[in-house]
Amino acid sequence: MSDEVIIRELAGLDQMMTIFPLYSQVSRLSEAVVCQRLSAMFAQNNYRCIAA
Repeated sequence: MSDEVIIRELAGLDQMMTIFPLYSQVSRLSEAVVCQRLSAMFAQNNYRCIAA
């Protein structure tokens, strides 16, 4: 088992939607609604998603 943690920016809507399983544990929003909201934020170029 490695103790290495890789931190990277998720680029594009497809990569950002990979957070949905984790997000759905704390929110009741549907995947379609989350996708729509992330898409709107991504289109404005003022949102970044960092993953570890």
